[in-house]
Amino acid sequence: MSDEVIKWLGEIRTLKEQLTTLQQERDQLKESESNWRNLYATEAQQRRTDAKLAQQQLEQIRSKLSNEALNQQIKKTDSFRAKTIFLEEIKGLDTVETLKDKLLEVMQERDSLKEVLTKEQENHEQTRKSLTAVIGETVDQLAKERKK
Repeated sequence: MSDEVIKWLGEIRTLKEQLTTLQQERDQLKESESNWRNLYATEAQQRRTDAKLAQQQLEQIRSKLSNEALNQQIKKTDSFRAKTIFLEEIKGLDTVETLKDKLLEVMQERDSLKEVLTKEQENHEQTRKSLTAVIGETVDQLAKERKK
């Protein structure tokens, strides 16, 4: 019996070693599974974030396109209204004399606007020169202060 007991004890020891090895392998597999699960969750979260950003960009583009189309439609409508008003005004110019008067009025308005524009350009030039001079003086003063 003692041979049998020794044999059984050897088998029990072998089975215990196999059990320990299998438990270690199981633990390693669980750890690997956990790592893969975390990687998958991280990747899935990144995909959801990317999808949200893409959706937001798409909405912004749609909104922008919609606004541009609306603005173009407004411009067309305004242009059409202006043309209609001009055509109605032209219809009222039924004689050569009224046409000459209107032409004279438009030319005077053009000349007046040209004078205003010229004056504005002169003022702009003067302002630019004044600002340039002030900036130059400020730089000179700053340089003097730094030397002290």
